[in-house]
Amino acid sequence: MSKSLHRNLEAKLAALDGPEWESSDEEMEVAKTANIVTKSDKSKSKNAKAKNAKVVAESQASKVIYLGHIPPAFEETQILSFLSQFGKITNVKLSRSKRTGNPRGYAFVEFADEEVAAIVADTMSGYFLMGERRLVCHIMPKDKIHPDLFLGAERALAKSQAGLTSSDFLKKLHDGVREKHNAPKSEEALAKITKRLLRRERNKREQLKKLGIDYEFPGISATIEVTKDTNTNKKKKRKVSEDENEKSLEKEKVKKTSKKSKVTLETPKKSKVTLE
Repeated sequence: MSKSLHRNLEAKLAALDGPEWESSDEEMEVAKTANIVTKSDKSKSKNAKAKNAKVVAESQASKVIYLGHIPPAFEETQILSFLSQFGKITNVKLSRSKRTGNPRGYAFVEFADEEVAAIVADTMSGYFLMGERRLVCHIMPKDKIHPDLFLGAERALAKSQAGLTSSDFLKKLHDGVREKHNAPKSEEALAKITKRLLRRERNKREQLKKLGIDYEFPGISATIEVTKDTNTNKKKKRKVSEDENEKSLEKEKVKKTSKKSKVTLETPKKSKVTLE
């Protein structure tokens, strides 16, 4: 090391040994107490926030719980029988598809007591149901509950209490709709269906023209024309066959009348017998 660098280091060390850099034990204790006070203030503020959050949560807590990730085979009857072990259930609403009626995988359950609902939400959250997926369960806040949430759920609750499943009812309903759809239709119904199909086809052709697409296809109108032609041919054949039948019947009648006239002409006259 050079002498100039050594002298600079000694000068810096000498400057640090001054009274400005010396600190007493009292000052160190004051600094420690100040740090402790700030930490205690922070912990108090956190505890206060947690207490306020709990108070707000308790004020917003309701008797309704949300159940998510429900298996398809777990319907209202199974939900009622499984969760009634915790307490009395007043309402059950399993969300279903409007088109098919199949469950959508989530439900809302209302209990008679708020404490029971909180216990169910704590115990059933993350529970493996039927070995498929973990349940999502939490309490619904009061401000997020729709007034018509359980509209029409009384019927489903009564059925589930009686041991009936909604799937059986839906099966009967679907069977009735299927039979009605597949039933033979009247001429008026068929005419309505054909009008609707022709209107849709006309709209499609107009859309293609607007887009500048030059595309021609036979469509339903061609099939209807073919059916009309076949129907007219059948009618003509029927008329021809009816005319032929009438002609044959007339010929038979003429033959029968001619035979009768021949028989009357050939019959001999009775001779009169005179007694002497």
